[in-house]
Amino acid sequence: MLIVAGAPNRLKLFAESRHVPVKKIYVPQNYTIFNTNNIALLKTGLRLPTNNFRIGIVGLPVGPAVEGLYYRSMGWGRVLKGGAMASSILFIDVMLQDFATCKSLIGPFTPDMLCVGNLHVPRLDEHPCLGDAGDPLILNDTVYGVATYGLGCGNDKYPSVYTNVWYHIDWIRAIMSHGSRHRIEYHLIHVCLLLLLHMCR
Repeated sequence: MLIVAGAPNRLKLFAESRHVPVKKIYVPQNYTIFNTNNIALLKTGLRLPTNNFRIGIVGLPVGPAVEGLYYRSMGWGRVLKGGAMASSILFIDVMLQDFATCKSLIGPFTPDMLCVGNLHVPRLDEHPCLGDAGDPLILNDTVYGVATYGLGCGNDKYPSVYTNVWYHIDWIRAIMSHGSRHRIEYHLIHVCLLLLLHMCR
C-alpha cells in the first residue's frame, strides 16, 4: 500500500507529489464490519516533508466536536449518484447534528459515530458519495471525523455517518506512543477507513 500525498488532482503527477509506503496498519480490537469503531492508523515507512506547500498536516482534537457547527469534508468521490469519480479534490461544508437527531434517523447509531448533513435544505443537500469513505471531517485544521457511509448521494433527509475521532483519541495516542506493543494487524480488511494525519491541500 502506498500513500500519495501532495496530489490534489488524482490523475496528474505533480513535482511536489510524494509516494510513501505503508509500514504497518493499526485497527482497534473492537472494530466490526458493521461500521462500529471503523478507524485505522497507518504507520509510514518514510517521513512526509513538512516544507512542501502541497502537503499540510491536520491536528488531532483536544475536545469533542461541537454540534451545530459546520465542518468541512473533502475527497475524490463521485460527484453524483452513478456519476464519475472527481478528478480534483472537492469539499463540502456540512453541519454536525446532535446525537438524538442522529439516533432517530440512523439505526444503529453509537457514541463512536458522528453524523452530519444540511438536513431539509435542498440547495445544500451535499453529502459524501461512493468513493468518499475515509474522507476527513475538518474544522480549523483539526480532524474530528472520518467518513464511514452515507444514505444516498445528496439526500437532504438523512445525514452521513463519520467515525468520531475524539471517541478514539486515547487509542490513537496509545498507538502513536507505543505502536509496537499495541500492534494489531488485519490481513483482510473488508472496510477500513484510513485516518491520514497528512492531508493534501
